[in-house]
Amino acid sequence: MSTSIPPPSTATCRILFYLVFLLLLFHGTQVQSSILGIDLGSEYLKVAKLQPGTGVSVVHNDQSKRKTPCVLSFLPDGSIVFGDLAVASTVKYPNQTVVHPLDYLQRWEEPDGLLYRQGLSHNAQMVALFLKQAFKIANTTPSATTTALVIPAWMDMEQRRNMLFACELLDASSVALIHSNTANAISYMLEWMSRTQEQQVSSLQRTILLIDMGATSATATIVSIARNNGKNSSNYSDSGKNRTSRYHFKVHSHVWDKSVGGQYMDESIADWIFHKAIASREEKDEKKYNMSEKSRIRLLQEAKRIKEILSVNQETVANIDNIFDSMDIQIPIYRHEIESMFSSYRDALHRLIHHSLLLAHLSKVDAIVPFGGTTRIPLIQDALKQSSFPLNRNIHADEAAAYGATYFAASLKMRSSTLEIEEWQTFDVWMQIRGTNSSLLWNASLFHVGDSLPITQQVVLSHPTTDLHIHLYAFRNASLASLLENRKDATMTNHSWYPWLGNATFHVALDKEEEDNHHHHGGCDSSLVRIEIGMNLQGFLSPPELEWICTNSSVKEQRRKPLQAVLLEDHSPWLWIPHRNRSSSLDSLQSQLEERQEKDVMVRQYSDKCNELESRILLYRQRLRNPSHEWNVYASETEIKKLLEYLDALEDWVVEQSTSRHPFTTLTKDNPTGLMRQKEQALEERILPIQKRVEANQQIQKAIEQLNSTLILAKQLAVQEERNLTSSSTVVPLQSLVDRWETWLNHRWKEYTEKEPFDDSRIQLVDIEQCNAATQTIWNEIAKLYRTKTTTTTTTTIGEKENSSNATTTAHDEL
Repeated sequence: MSTSIPPPSTATCRILFYLVFLLLLFHGTQVQSSILGIDLGSEYLKVAKLQPGTGVSVVHNDQSKRKTPCVLSFLPDGSIVFGDLAVASTVKYPNQTVVHPLDYLQRWEEPDGLLYRQGLSHNAQMVALFLKQAFKIANTTPSATTTALVIPAWMDMEQRRNMLFACELLDASSVALIHSNTANAISYMLEWMSRTQEQQVSSLQRTILLIDMGATSATATIVSIARNNGKNSSNYSDSGKNRTSRYHFKVHSHVWDKSVGGQYMDESIADWIFHKAIASREEKDEKKYNMSEKSRIRLLQEAKRIKEILSVNQETVANIDNIFDSMDIQIPIYRHEIESMFSSYRDALHRLIHHSLLLAHLSKVDAIVPFGGTTRIPLIQDALKQSSFPLNRNIHADEAAAYGATYFAASLKMRSSTLEIEEWQTFDVWMQIRGTNSSLLWNASLFHVGDSLPITQQVVLSHPTTDLHIHLYAFRNASLASLLENRKDATMTNHSWYPWLGNATFHVALDKEEEDNHHHHGGCDSSLVRIEIGMNLQGFLSPPELEWICTNSSVKEQRRKPLQAVLLEDHSPWLWIPHRNRSSSLDSLQSQLEERQEKDVMVRQYSDKCNELESRILLYRQRLRNPSHEWNVYASETEIKKLLEYLDALEDWVVEQSTSRHPFTTLTKDNPTGLMRQKEQALEERILPIQKRVEANQQIQKAIEQLNSTLILAKQLAVQEERNLTSSSTVVPLQSLVDRWETWLNHRWKEYTEKEPFDDSRIQLVDIEQCNAATQTIWNEIAKLYRTKTTTTTTTTIGEKENSSNATTTAHDEL
């Protein structure tokens, strides 16, 4: 009878699919560096890592957590803390704490702001400190890592350029940017493909709408994903060659709304709690209640806690002690009250879905996939359910972006054709070409909103007669801008204004002398100038590449010569593909960043020494105050009092150093803990006399105890030998030696005990070497006694010899 083998489980199929996908991705390539996906969000940092043989996994931080709060705090002592430690110091040092690091990518800082107070001068340096922590969590070196950074789709080109510049400050060797929903889509694609792997069809396709609602924004993206089992020609190419792909997805639209998010909900809930608390008091004038920055942060933390609790429960209590002016807040809060405050979020989500479909020229999608912590709120979940599309919650909402970014970085690193990605362009580029005589040679759109990236466009000019001026303009028309930003009054027909993004001008010099020479000798029937401009997957423009082409129809020959485009005017340097260079400004900014990090290291070393010295102070104080401790026995009351006073003064100094605002001003790079070592040495010098006194008395007492034990043993042996009628000539010397040293020991011990234990002259009364010599002399006499007895007694039986040996052994043991 045949037995059927049960099919593998779904989990097993998924594991096998991921393994097969990685093998296809790494096929034929040897990985020499780590591959990271970094999701630097508004609230949390997630880092995923891929290495040969280990697969993709989210890296745990020092607290064994999979995500780390995106908070950086500069403590008054000069040290820098990150994550949970920084969150703990937010209330205490609100003006020294950085949250939402992406805000620093395009932010004007006051001359006396936090950035400049830390010795930094560029916003990218602050972001670099956050990214430094990500590489530290992954335990990798930036210069030996291929990294994909997750960014929101609404980030403009200047912010993107500053993000890459922050990586450049860390000497990161290979970095690529990827939109958060694009990374989420890659994770969804892998999970969906693993579930459909057993379906034996030539191709599968699915269109999804991803909604990522985080702390400061909500983003909607429509993506079509497909799996092609057969060979398929692809237009996607970084090197200009066609490639064959098995897994392909294309982004059809991006829409964002920066007026909704978890942070704005926290702020609204905090204000509502404050107004409700004031309404319950006799004095209802809000202007009379001055809330400090620390109280505001405590209120925001309580609002966030309430939001999380009401996502599960129907009611809770806002409880804050001493929020201001000895005022406590204890207010019951219900879910329906909070949901009524954010009814506008339903409309915002519906607009996101509608505008996404409008820009993608679609009427429906196969599923809506929510991401981000704010999508867990019941209000948001109900709003998504009201749409006519099914919800899919099979993806980890917090870690999907980090996973997808890691696979994206791997595909770029391996130049693999397994994964093909087409992004969606979010702004227009217009090109205008004029001759030096102002004649208009070209005036048309080059790239449009909605173009698939990467993309390359070519323009050919026939018979140019003068040098060329190439003008490029980046903009976004009003109708598309209102749709992209999810405005209420968004339409497809409003063309009244154009948001300007920047422009640039290039000058191209034509070699007219060489061209005329070719025409004069019949070398050219016609001449052309070919202009090629591309835009990569991350949305950066490549500088124009030009080529002069001379054609001779008689001999069917073409001569080609590259032309140089010189940048004359640039009002948007962030539009162009960043080039790594060692400019003086880069070196200067790196030096500032390294200097600040060195100060952090020095302060940490100094702080460790402070803690070590403080612990030593507490230990010494405990010993001096313990009556039974040996230090208290061998130290006088005056010494103990002075030492305790010194310990109190030293402790005050250590506390002052620990809480000082600028302790690192006294530190040096070569010896950052020199001052603390001096204090330690001074403390040990004060304790040293007591320690020496304790050691000396312990050695004296040990020597006296050994001599006394030896004397007792010798006396017992002498009495025993007299009873055995041993010759008096052998016993008398031992008895005489014992009597002499016993008299000496009693005399010394009496003088020793009459002195105070802390009296240093007491130590001089007993010579340790003399005690040890006496002990050895007595032992030698005992050995001599037994050697004589063994020689003169010829009738000793075997049993007696054994008894003699045992006696000698016993003497040794007792000594």
